[in-house]
Amino acid sequence: LLDGMRETFSGAIHRLQGPVNLISAALRMLERRLGEQAGNDPVLSAMREASMAGQEALDSLSGAMPVRRAEAKMPVNVNQLIREVISLCTDELLAQGIVVDWQPALRLPWVMGAESRLRSVIKQLVMNAIEAVAHSQVSRRELFISTRVENQQVVRLEIVDSGPGIPAELALKVFEPFFSTKPPHAAGHGMGLAMVQEIVSEHAGTVHIDTTYRDGCRVVVELP
Repeated sequence: LLDGMRETFSGAIHRLQGPVNLISAALRMLERRLGEQAGNDPVLSAMREASMAGQEALDSLSGAMPVRRAEAKMPVNVNQLIREVISLCTDELLAQGIVVDWQPALRLPWVMGAESRLRSVIKQLVMNAIEAVAHSQVSRRELFISTRVENQQVVRLEIVDSGPGIPAELALKVFEPFFSTKPPHAAGHGMGLAMVQEIVSEHAGTVHIDTTYRDGCRVVVELP
């Protein structure tokens, strides 16, 4: 819930920042053009008030943004988190007719991490996969999730959907804040994968989209 509130505040700040910046730029340009006459111009006066009001609104939003409390890191069972997320998403999976192939590693080391944060990562990736399949015309509606150990040091999580996939040229860009491949009218502010990357980085891990995969989208998360 707290991450959702922070995302909402971040989206509002981002959307307001653009118009405020435009007003400020136009204000400076008109002041230069009018020179000494700028002080008495009613349009400039109105623009100054609008600029000040916009900046005050930005400051208020920034000050009201919920502060994330640091969560203590502890040994986390990634397989257990995945089971919990699949259970939480059962209704959405059934509604979309998506078949889940869940292949956990039989012996998976614990990961030192913030349990709720890592659960948020898995849930975001699973929901992204469900949306990708739901909004496509593919006949094969599948979600494949697996875990395994790499080099006895890294826990590797793969989430693969049978949706349309992500073009290779966007494989890095989709992790940028406010970038989204969804239609403009669709829900979401393009913060999901940015949040995923932030949390994975907090745990000294990596996340990427496998651009060699051609039958949908494969997201790979590796955690030490």
